[in-house]
Amino acid sequence: MFKAMDRNGNNSLDPVEFKYAIRDYGIKISDLEVTAIVKYFDKNKDGKISFDEFLRAIRGDLNDRRRGLVRMAYAKLDKNKDGLVTIEDVLLAYDASQHPDVINGVKTE
Repeated sequence: MFKAMDRNGNNSLDPVEFKYAIRDYGIKISDLEVTAIVKYFDKNKDGKISFDEFLRAIRGDLNDRRRGLVRMAYAKLDKNKDGLVTIEDVLLAYDASQHPDVINGVKTE
């Protein structure tokens, strides 16, 4: 849905894109309402709605169970326990050598 709304393909919705996308879905909306909605969605205050901002707004906050699962997954990936998941952590966490597209540790084309 977001991709269809993002007419210029920049992974964000400016107020004009948002207004016309909402109207495409048959919803009558004023410019004042568009401004209020974009302001609500736009958490980083850049005047646009990013995909992440859009998801957070329509999905809402994680419940305690889901937040716990995310924290468990993050802890599993954070191999050196420094609070950051780096590419090195991911490389340590995953072994792709048994994947059918990988031969001798090298992905085949």
